[in-house]
Formats: sequence, C-alpha cells, structure tokens
Amino acid sequence: MGDTIKIKSTSKNSAIGSDILLRTTTTTRLLFKPEIVNNPHNKNASVRGTFIFQKKGRNNSWEDYKNLDLTKLKASEWVQIELKSEEMFKLISELDKYYKIFERYGIRSGETEFLITSQNIQRIIEQLLNNKESLNKLIAQGGSSILSEIIRWLSGLGDAKLILEKLKDVKADDLEKLNTMININSNFGIYKI
Repeated sequence: MGDTIKIKSTSKNSAIGSDILLRTTTTTRLLFKPEIVNNPHNKNASVRGTFIFQKKGRNNSWEDYKNLDLTKLKASEWVQIELKSEEMFKLISELDKYYKIFERYGIRSGETEFLITSQNIQRIIEQLLNNKESLNKLIAQGGSSILSEIIRWLSGLGDAKLILEKLKDVKADDLEKLNTMININSNFGIYKI
C-alpha cells in the first residue's frame, strides 16, 4: 500500500527523519539523514541533511566511517561523492516526500509516523470520502468487517493528535449516534463469527 516515514522533532523548528539508504554492500553503506526545518528565509527550502558513509564494525553494527571535516581541506585536497542514477532518483523521490509532509503538516512535536500512499490510492480514498453513496456500497459489500478494520487501524496509529485532527470535521451528533450503536450492539451480545 505504501511505506512509512518516522519524523521526530528536535525543536519547534526542526525534526529528523528516517535514514534514506542509498547504497549498501556487505561491508559498507551510504545513507542520507534528512531533517525538516522551518526556514524563515525561504519556506520552500524546508529540507536539509547529511550524507553518512558507514562500515560494518566488529559486532556487525554499522559505524560512521572517519569523520572528515571539510572546512579543514587544503587548497590541493578535495572530496568526491558519486551518486549513481538509481541512487539519485531514490534520494530525490524520498526527499520529495519530506517536502510534502512539511508543506501539509509542518513540524509536529514528538514523534510522528506518516503513511505514504500512491497518488492513485489517495485519489480513491478522497473519492470515497466525498461520495457517500460509494462509501455506503463499499461498506455494504464488505460488511461490517471493513468498518471494524478501519477502527482497528485508527486505534493502532498511536498518534492521538493525528486521529483527533481527522475527526475534527465529524459532528458531535454523529459521534453520539455511533456511540449509541456500539452500546446497543454490546448490550445485545452481537459478535462477529
């Protein structure tokens, strides 16, 4: 369906994201550590990061390889980091997700997990939510299991802020009706077989 990106705030103006693995062998790997930032000078320039080259250590854990301070290079010294076309494509594609997350959600306090879906899935979900007849047909065809799966999925998100943000447009009367239905069903002992 999609992949997830975890973002953890480091201040009210910055948050670190999941490492983007660009290249890996049995003993080395190259990754990019993205960071989302509130850039007061250019809101569109909201992502920065660091390339990290790692080697496998004695206990099979990845360790950063030789910290090189580029500000201490002499006039005749230089560093070259080549990215293959697939690596460049992956980096740009992944960073695009971070730009979209910042544009839509900004920087959230704490740790947040975002589910990245394809445009087709996002479009289908929006169409279902905007067309009650199609949503009713889907629930009728899939039975109550679809609704229970959605509720299980929501409860498993773990981010109460995100759930509350999504539910803010639901009217109090609708929530009360749902609560009444749940209480009636639980009192009558209706169970899924």
